Amino acid sequence: MFEIYDLSEIDATFNLYEKRYNLTKMATDCGVSEKEFKSLSSKDKFLLLSNKLREANKVNLASFFFGKLFEVSSDFEALLSKIECLIELGEFEEAQRFNNIGWELYLEDDLIDITDVERRLEYHRSLIAYYTEKYRQAESYCEENIIKFKSKEFYFLLCANFIALSNMEAAVKFYNKYFSKFGNQFDFLMEVFVLLININMLERAIDFVTCIYNITSEQRLTIINYINNYYSLNKNKSVLKKLFEKKLFEKEVNIIK
Repeated sequence: MFEIYDLSEIDATFNLYEKRYNLTKMATDCGVSEKEFKSLSSKDKFLLLSNKLREANKVNLASFFFGKLFEVSSDFEALLSKIECLIELGEFEEAQRFNNIGWELYLEDDLIDITDVERRLEYHRSLIAYYTEKYRQAESYCEENIIKFKSKEFYFLLCANFIALSNMEAAVKFYNKYFSKFGNQFDFLMEVFVLLININMLERAIDFVTCIYNITSEQRLTIINYINNYYSLNKNKSVLKKLFEKKLFEKEVNIIK
């Protein structure tokens, strides 16, 4: 997968940014040992640093370095990660541009791992449609890719997309049919919630829970307060999982009676 690249250009680019921004310190600040970091090739340093920055919610910086690595090496993993960062940042027009580049390269290069790359490019395309309110288009993409890949992210997105379209009946039916396919109901519910919160549809997400579990107005308020107080600050999915596993379904909140 794009293994032929100019090492001297990658090295020169890394050295330039090392002098300018002290990338080694940036990596150690993200928890990477200096010895480990210095032992890597320039390409692997870029990849590791970018991934660690993304994990630390420094998505702008991660996006920049993924993009810079792709620019000098044509590394496909860097391109896919760049697209994901742009989607996280809400830069959907730019994400679509890079997604188009990805499709062009995918169709031209016989060495690419076809299934994995196609699945990720398709998911990026589906997400971009969803986040830009092209819900019918997103629905079509998800349905096609569920048939093609049977991959969980398309199930989560299609359920959220039904809710965004105010098709609650379809969402509930879909959830009840597939919530145990990839784990348990909490995992599925959490992923759908995240997708809806990301488009400012918390109330509609709670409407969805109401349809499934018949929660009260007081319980709705409990969910809203919990998410505003514990999830909104850092977007930590483990907080949502705790909400579903430890709060919503225990006696102190008493959502399931």
